[in-house]
Amino acid sequence: CIHVLVHSGMTEPSLGFSGQLIHNGLDRYAIRYSTMKLLKLRNYKGRTALTYAVFYRCEDISRILLDLGADPTITDIDGNTALHLAIKRELSGQIIIDIIEATKAQRIHVLGHSGMTEPSLCLSRQQIHHDLDRYAKRDSTLELLKLRNNNGRTALSHALYYRRKEISRILLDRGADPTSTDIGGNTALHLAISHNLILPTIFHIIDAAGMRSLRQDEIMEQ
Repeated sequence: CIHVLVHSGMTEPSLGFSGQLIHNGLDRYAIRYSTMKLLKLRNYKGRTALTYAVFYRCEDISRILLDLGADPTITDIDGNTALHLAIKRELSGQIIIDIIEATKAQRIHVLGHSGMTEPSLCLSRQQIHHDLDRYAKRDSTLELLKLRNNNGRTALSHALYYRRKEISRILLDRGADPTSTDIGGNTALHLAISHNLILPTIFHIIDAAGMRSLRQDEIMEQ
């Protein structure tokens, strides 16, 4: 499709500067399209380049792939996202944060191409866009944190299962649901207790559950 457009006369020298801009734009689109297509390809275990890099604990490569637009929500045949694998393979807390932030960036990229960012927009439209950005970031984070693998584990329950208490705090602080259960009916609190995690972690889970309940009550009252 891009090849046809480039050779359809749209980039003839007679078009001048505007023609060159079109050509450059098509080049960028073609490169991004082919890159995104490559990053979504999976091997026989259902792993993309990103989940493969995470599995083999290649943090630098994982960051490069995330910067290029790799989708952290794609799951392998075991239902694990890049976040699940990063937790299990004991990658750093920073790469966990990078994965979450990349999910936000992808959602904002979609909004940015929805036609709502034209310079001619009035202030009220710009405010709407700002609000949508904010909600999209939160929604994309919650969507990622809700994803379960084949054992019914969210990223939070996975972190507790593998005794990664620091990671569990990161996830709870970003809205992970401590009441979500795995296929055995275990909540975050069950897992924290059964894996003999320290009291501050258990208290953090209880506090997060309480704050979540409070927010839900406030929503119901509105």
